[in-house]
Amino acid sequence: MSYRLIDHTADTAIEVTGVDMKSLFANCGYALFDILYDTKSVRCVKNYEVTATGAAREALLINFLRELFIKFVVYKIVLREIEITALTGDTCTATVRGEVFSPARHKQKADIKAVTYHNVKITGSGAGLKVSIVFDT
Repeated sequence: MSYRLIDHTADTAIEVTGVDMKSLFANCGYALFDILYDTKSVRCVKNYEVTATGAAREALLINFLRELFIKFVVYKIVLREIEITALTGDTCTATVRGEVFSPARHKQKADIKAVTYHNVKITGSGAGLKVSIVFDT
C-alpha cells in the first residue's frame, strides 16, 4: 500500500508516497477513498472527470483531494481507481472510476469532515516523493 496511518491527537493523518507527482496524487486520492469506505466493494462502472487548480503543488494536491471528496459527499459517488491524465503547473486533471454509493453494498469506514492544509508539505524529488495529510474527523 502506498500510504500509512500516522498518529494524530484528534484527526486522521496519513503519510503517502509516490514515485513521481502523478503517482503521489493518485495514491493520495486512493488513500482518501480507502479510509472512507471499503474500496474492494466498489465496481468501476462509470468514469468521472475531476479537475483542480492550485498555485503551489501542496495547494493543488489539497484542492484535488477536496474535489474527490465532493464526489463522495455531495454526489454520493464511491471511487476506486484514479488515473491522473494531466498534471502541469497549477492544474491537475484525472479520470476516476466508481459507482453510486449503495448502503447495502458499500460499508463506510470513517466519517471525514474535511481535507485540511494542516502541516501539508510534499518532500523528496525525482523517484521518491512523500506527503503527510490530515483529514478533519
